[in-house]
Amino acid sequence: MNCNLHFSDCISNFDSAYEHNAEGAKPYKKMKTVEACADLCRENPECVAFDFDRNEPPYKNSHCWIHTDGDLVVKEQPAVDHYTRLACPVYNF
Repeated sequence: MNCNLHFSDCISNFDSAYEHNAEGAKPYKKMKTVEACADLCRENPECVAFDFDRNEPPYKNSHCWIHTDGDLVVKEQPAVDHYTRLACPVYNF
């Protein structure tokens, strides 16, 4: 059995803050679900967090907002949830 783990085998998890967001994210209009936005963040090694806007219509017509700058100030924001990417504790074997 090969026990060497690679970064690509990592499955990132997120810590969530309900009704919070942070400034400075880039919108991704094609991502319509929290799961799709989380997967997009996982695919981007520079992604440190994402916000998901539950409003209809969402701000600037984008539900998914990806953060690549680690210097975030998280604040209260109704109908938006903030997800901070955690260190990679889970591996896919």
